[in-house]
Amino acid sequence: MMWQSWERRWVGGRFGWGAGMLVLLLTACGGGLYDLPPAPPASEWVSFQEQREESDEERVRRFLDAKRAAIQIYAALAEGRWERAVELMSQETVAFFEDASNGAGAEAVLAAGVLSFGDEQIPFDPLVDLFIADLEDLRDEVEGQVEAETRRRKELFAISRQGQGRKIIMIYERDGWRLHSPFIRTPTFAVP
Repeated sequence: MMWQSWERRWVGGRFGWGAGMLVLLLTACGGGLYDLPPAPPASEWVSFQEQREESDEERVRRFLDAKRAAIQIYAALAEGRWERAVELMSQETVAFFEDASNGAGAEAVLAAGVLSFGDEQIPFDPLVDLFIADLEDLRDEVEGQVEAETRRRKELFAISRQGQGRKIIMIYERDGWRLHSPFIRTPTFAVP
């Protein structure tokens, strides 16, 4: 009994002393430890993306590289080379197809043309729903279409022979341009 009460006093005293020191330190330091300097006025704010303008040559090279990759994935989808198509997709896009595969894999989803979400089965055409039917051209710009591009994100426009268009998003990932479409059936529009 005597040993237990001494042990309780020693442990209680030790933790009580530590808690007291913590309170003392926090009160003595106050909020000054985490004070940030005031922000500069809004007129002096700088966007790091705007600091270095991209040259016309760089812009054209980025477009051609992204277009080349888009043509490769379109060909892989058209020929049913699912493994190659998956290699040319972004990690997020592959993850979307993996999630919709019920464990069969992204290639199996593309081959079957069916997305499985639990009991729900959604049929889709990988070529038509990711790109467009009867692809005639891939353009950098289309009149009336808003673009949100960065150096690592390129928006192309797939144009069909029937005059329909669809925005295709390519991102630079893993040393090359990849199709980024973690959704299917993005809206189409009439090309002016």
